[in-house]
Amino acid sequence: MCTGQKLAWFTLVIVVLTLSGVLALTPVLGLQRAQGSLGLLGFWGLTPFLFLKRRGIVVSDERDGLIHVRSAVIAYSVFWVVFVGACMWAALAYGSSGAVPVFLVAISPFYGLILVLGVSSIATLLQYEWGGSDGA
Repeated sequence: MCTGQKLAWFTLVIVVLTLSGVLALTPVLGLQRAQGSLGLLGFWGLTPFLFLKRRGIVVSDERDGLIHVRSAVIAYSVFWVVFVGACMWAALAYGSSGAVPVFLVAISPFYGLILVLGVSSIATLLQYEWGGSDGA
């Protein structure tokens, strides 16, 4: 397993743990307090330390770079579609004269990050799995 796959799996585990924490704590603490589980996303900051480049060892090549770029394009494309859909939903749910709750606006960036990280990790893993006859 190459470094790109390890990083994708690590990120996917963090995303799943974070969402599981929010879902598990919501019945106990309520929706707003359960958002404290979003702090688990902070473990994603450990990735530079866990996946350090070693001297004299090639960690990635051109194929890994292409997979990373494609995964980012896929993730941000999905993000923008979901973002536009969420804006349209908010307009329909709260009406033209209604106000969107501050709580919803405050947690939106965290769920956007979860979406981008999750989709990017899945896209990375799928691209490594599918491969190709030309190695790309």
